[in-house]
Amino acid sequence: MEREIENKTNKNMMLYMWLSDNFEYLNLGRFDYIILDTHPDFSIATRNAAIISHAIISPIIPSEHGYNAKFNLEERLKELREEAIDFQSRKSYVTAQLYFVANMIKHNTKSSHELLDSIKDEESVIGIVPSKELFNRTTLDKESLSTMKQDNSTFLRNREFFEEMDNVFANITKNL
Repeated sequence: MEREIENKTNKNMMLYMWLSDNFEYLNLGRFDYIILDTHPDFSIATRNAAIISHAIISPIIPSEHGYNAKFNLEERLKELREEAIDFQSRKSYVTAQLYFVANMIKHNTKSSHELLDSIKDEESVIGIVPSKELFNRTTLDKESLSTMKQDNSTFLRNREFFEEMDNVFANITKNL
């Protein structure tokens, strides 16, 4: 049993150990932020990312599964906090704050309004990202939103959206 716990802990700590060994060599301290994008499946890779993170930002979409995923993530992170501990100090390696961003919000759907109502008083929700065709265009045109924003005609047609996104990112940065 002890060996099983040790193996599980070692698998969850691989990225932590790698960063510890390579932090100075790669000069990672020069970055303000390092973003790791993982699947929401809580696999070994996702658990490793959670262990080395200061903050976790997860999207919530306006659907039954999207909102349930919020509770699922909160529970899994709680379990990981209890599992990934330094056996000498008894402190968890998981110190990340968990935040949520409401994503793909439409102004004219019941599901979006219900989601917004259910999260309106939650401090862990640090942004609301509207559903917008420009997100699809970024993939199709292989062009980032920031590049699109520099195009004057695109900016003028979508000024309110770009300003809203600037506010969302400012709020996320403020909370991190």
